[in-house]
Amino acid sequence: MNVTDEWYYVRNGHPEGPVTLARLQIEAREGRLKQTDLVWREPMPQWVAAGGSSEIFASQSRTGNPPALRLQNASPNPAYQPQPIGYASRQTQAQASDIGQDAGIRLLLPVGRSGWAIAAGYCGLLAIIPIIGQLAIIFGILAIMEMRKNPNKHGMGRALTGLILGGLFTAAHLSAAASFFIY
Repeated sequence: MNVTDEWYYVRNGHPEGPVTLARLQIEAREGRLKQTDLVWREPMPQWVAAGGSSEIFASQSRTGNPPALRLQNASPNPAYQPQPIGYASRQTQAQASDIGQDAGIRLLLPVGRSGWAIAAGYCGLLAIIPIIGQLAIIFGILAIMEMRKNPNKHGMGRALTGLILGGLFTAAHLSAAASFFIY
């Protein structure tokens, strides 16, 4: 097989090749290779949609050219699955299984949040009660320490809410107690 006749292609997310042009034409004619599947060969500078190659779909009438693709890497390495620029990259299995990393889910449910941060936020809201304000400060500090140790934990806003409201109400309680004992 001639080097310029070695084609690589990505079909359904799986890299394949090298194959001959004749083999790609058969795959295209039988419908196994779609016009949107990516192909590459020497000396092409980048991966292109198979429908954009007049050689592969030469015998078939086309309704139109697919949109131009700029690819991140033009490597014919079969282990590499090219992604058009602007597409989301594939997540690892660990990332995909951790719903705490999905901002939309975190908006609805307290997943991926520090339990200390949740407690600090609620205690900060109830800090008008003297002891609860002090708990809000303690829980806020514990939440920040936990989030620094584990960057996958979220809830900094709740921890700061606990610290700020707990501190303000504790200061107000101390001020009121001091004025009570002074007068």
